Amino acid sequence: MHRVNPGWKLAAPGAAGGLARWPAPWWQPALTALRLAGWPAIAATLLGLALLLTFQQVVAGVAEQGELARLASAAQVEGDWRCKLLRDRADRDACLAQVAAAHGRR
Repeated sequence: MHRVNPGWKLAAPGAAGGLARWPAPWWQPALTALRLAGWPAIAATLLGLALLLTFQQVVAGVAEQGELARLASAAQVEGDWRCKLLRDRADRDACLAQVAAAHGRR
């Protein structure tokens, strides 16, 4: 049997054509906008921005760790230098042992 499509209605008598279309619901243009071909490009752009932000954070963390390592190395070298300036061998060896222990060396 033939089913009636609820989206169609009979036109008023005397109107051209026999069938007329119901007005589109208010939400239909939003669905049409979601089907645009530009969405993949927008999604790829957002993904690229997220990757760039993540890369920037990783590089900043590595740079900070490098700076801390450089400062620790400089402090260790300065401590060794100060200890080596001592005249007494026992004092010098004790000082070097303290600097080594402070910087995690043996």
